[in-house]
Formats: sequence, C-alpha cells, structure tokens
Amino acid sequence: MNDINIRKKIKEPKYVTIYNILFKMITLGEFSKNDRLPSEPDLARNLGVSRTTLRQALTLLQEDELIKIIRGILLQKTVIT
Repeated sequence: MNDINIRKKIKEPKYVTIYNILFKMITLGEFSKNDRLPSEPDLARNLGVSRTTLRQALTLLQEDELIKIIRGILLQKTVIT
C-alpha cells in the first residue's frame, strides 16, 4: 500500500555530476571560447574525483561539442569550443 509513495533516490554516477558541473560553468560563461581548462590532474584534484572519472565527463563534453581535447606527444590540452 504505502510502497507506491516510496521512491528510492537513484544516485547518478560521479562522472555525470562532474559533467553537469562543467557544463554549467561553460554555459554560464565561467570559461570563454578558446579558454584552456586546467590540467586533468589539477581539475580532478579540485573537483575531488579521479582522473578516470574526470575523463569520462570530459568525453561527454567533447561529444556534445562543448570542448575539444587536443592530445600531443608531450602535452594534452582541453579547450572550450
């Protein structure tokens, strides 16, 4: 009977949370076009997540064409598109 009114809160994955945080920062103008995001280690540390989790979020942002990840031999940078 009362089971109908009880909903379990479904927790979203951390990478989705990070995606949403970065999405808001980008769309609200905290980063401008062609701005470079902080390095992955710095960004992961500031957000309190692993680099793997951060990379999952960055991949989604890249798929949505909000950022471009540029990988080089010695350097990687992520810029706002």
